[in-house]
Amino acid sequence: MFNRVWFKDLAKEQFRPNIGQLAIILIIFLGISFGISIIIFIGEIIGVAIDAVLETDGLIYGICTLISAAISYIFFGPLVLGMQKVYLALTYGEKPKPSDIFYAFTSAKLFWASVRLFLLMILFIWLWTLLFIVPGIIRSIDYMQAWYILIANPEKSARECLRESIYLTKGHRADIFVTQLSFILWNMTAMIPFVGIFIFYGYVYPYMMTTLANVHRFLLDEKYGSITAPAELQ
Repeated sequence: MFNRVWFKDLAKEQFRPNIGQLAIILIIFLGISFGISIIIFIGEIIGVAIDAVLETDGLIYGICTLISAAISYIFFGPLVLGMQKVYLALTYGEKPKPSDIFYAFTSAKLFWASVRLFLLMILFIWLWTLLFIVPGIIRSIDYMQAWYILIANPEKSARECLRESIYLTKGHRADIFVTQLSFILWNMTAMIPFVGIFIFYGYVYPYMMTTLANVHRFLLDEKYGSITAPAELQ
């Protein structure tokens, strides 16, 4: 039976002894993300400057914006996959390692698989959101397991990961949504002046991510009758 409270209590036991390592990993993740944002920002400034000199009516700026967006999409997907691996491994008793954040960069095949998965998730969720916001929320819940599936099965295509994710979440959409919703007050700690951001990233974020990884293990057990660690985590 889906037991949100048990998943959260278990998560506390799993991530608390590893807070130091998780903090280092998160700093690396945020640092790289910030660096990518700076590159994108500089690219847009260059585009504006060239437009002003050549009077191209925003053409160069538009091209620079597209290039910047491509850069962010290409690198953010692999980084997200690395973060998901960190927290999934944690639920199997593995000690988190900073190198795990670069897991998707260990092979070209896995790197591009994570890029395709990230792009398809964004595209499909956006298309469903065009119908109405609720279908978009439902699809975002349906696709949550896709990252874990790719970690366990790197040979699977992005579409296969998404389809299997839908299968795993079937019957538990509301449970997963309520689990996410249960962190809403915790998430508000980020708004506390000065210390809020440290509370969120130092405690709330790993708490939430570990809980969701435990949810994934429950879904695997329910659908397949096994929660054996994927080969990548053994």
